[in-house]
Amino acid sequence: MVTANTKHKALRSSLDTIIDESLLALHAEAARVSQPISLIEWKQDHSELDDLSDSGWLMIASQSLRAAGLKLVYLAEDEGSEPFPINDVFYDIEAGGT
Repeated sequence: MVTANTKHKALRSSLDTIIDESLLALHAEAARVSQPISLIEWKQDHSELDDLSDSGWLMIASQSLRAAGLKLVYLAEDEGSEPFPINDVFYDIEAGGT
């Protein structure tokens, strides 16, 4: 018998697979390009990620890229307005580049 919980688990598993495959593609692209990649623009170009919020994508992708040793730049509206950069509100993250 298929329950709502079973359907939810299947959907979640499918989204996990999509995220994993997208991260592999993003890692490969970020490692080979000379210009930084906007994580929001990259997500917008990949419709398979439409079910994932932008903030969720930024969190997942940035941590994965950071763990791989790629350079990240957080783009903030009012850069330097906070005494500690971690407190700045950012709208996008650029990854990679030289």
